[in-house]
Amino acid sequence: MISAKLKIGLDYHGVIDSNPDYFREFCHCAQAKGHLIYIISGAPKTFISDMLGQLGLSYDYIFSILDYCLALGYIEQDDNGFIINNSAWNKAKSDFCRRCNIDLHIDDSDIYLRHFVQSYCLYDNIKKVCHAQNGQIINFNQHPSAAIDSLSIAIKKPSD
Repeated sequence: MISAKLKIGLDYHGVIDSNPDYFREFCHCAQAKGHLIYIISGAPKTFISDMLGQLGLSYDYIFSILDYCLALGYIEQDDNGFIINNSAWNKAKSDFCRRCNIDLHIDDSDIYLRHFVQSYCLYDNIKKVCHAQNGQIINFNQHPSAAIDSLSIAIKKPSD
């Protein structure tokens, strides 16, 4: 059982949208246990907010890589579309998680993993398991409450 309040990051595309009913319950259970849910995704905040509203999924905060990179000038727009600074884009999730002391981020893409110093769990949306950096596997086939309780083993401690 986890006693401390956790800050849990969840990616939208590839994680939440791959199993919305499960993650709706996951977020509900996590918040009922006193944990905070941060939705961390590339899409614009308004899009993410609308999609989460349609799913009835509760959360505490949304971070949009697109909005962040636009605000900092890492993305420019020309007649052909957006010109994106890939390095800044790929580091944005880890920068946000570090600044906000996110305990664990769950994502389906390993492109962000190399930038993380905090805990990262690589989600397999086919098998419904998450591979933590410390080798632990979190089973998202079990009840969301049990998966949340299992997260503590995947979190790096400051001495790690």
